[in-house]
Order: sequence, then C-alpha cells, then structure tokens
Amino acid sequence: MGLIVSEVYDALIEAGTSPEKATAAAAAVPTAGNMATKDDIARIDANIAGIRADMATQNDLTGIRASMATQDDLTGIRAEIAGIRGEIAGIHGDIARIDVTIARMDAAMATKQDLVKIGKDIAVLKFAVFGGGSVMLGVMGTLLKLALFP
Repeated sequence: MGLIVSEVYDALIEAGTSPEKATAAAAAVPTAGNMATKDDIARIDANIAGIRADMATQNDLTGIRASMATQDDLTGIRAEIAGIRGEIAGIHGDIARIDVTIARMDAAMATKQDLVKIGKDIAVLKFAVFGGGSVMLGVMGTLLKLALFP
C-alpha cells in the first residue's frame, strides 16, 4: 500500500469510518509529493514537442510502435481505473454517512430560543437566591418549624 494522507485518514476516523476504509480512502488521495508541478508540466510539454518533431522527421515507425502501449498495458490501466472507481464509490458512501451524522448533530444542537429560555430561568433563580433570598429563607424556616414542631 502506498502513502496515506494522514489528515484525510484522521478526518474519516473521527467521522466514524472504519480504519480499513479510512486507510483505503486516504491512500487513494495523492500526496503533495506525487502531484505534478508547473515545471513538470512544462518539461512534459517540451518532451511532447520534441517527440512531435522526431515523428515528423522519422520515416521508420518501428521505434514508435515499440514505445506504444500494448493491449496488456491498456487492460492493466482499465483494471486500475476500475479499482479507483470502487474506492471512490466507498468514499461517496462515507461522505453520505458523514452528512447524516452532521444532520443529527444539527438536530441535537440547542436553538437560540432554548438558550434564551435557559437565561430567563437562571435570572429567576438568581432573584430567588439573591434578591428574594431572605423571604425564601423565612418561608423555608417557617415550613421547617411546622414540620418539626407541629
């Protein structure tokens, strides 16, 4: 197995994906070292231009035929593409599960109205304890006396 992108792996694990699927998906994402740069593309363009120039001047097709992909090469490439498509389908499933998890989290979160109600409840409790505390203590004392000394 090739290198994996640890950030992708960690995110998928945190989202609840199995370690096997997270590893496979993270390995399918190319690392920065495997990405082409502008300089790489410029060199490829220069090589293509050189090949075109060679092809225009070359009468012998033997060299060109030797460098062409064979049917076996194409079959191998098709198999790799099929594997990548399977991995992408797995990633799509993982993303769908992440979307469901996010929707559940959204549904479970407190609304602004809930927080306003909690704030009002706290204000009432503060008043009862600090503002009307002496009245409450007097009432509680009277009730306690009545309960203990009928």
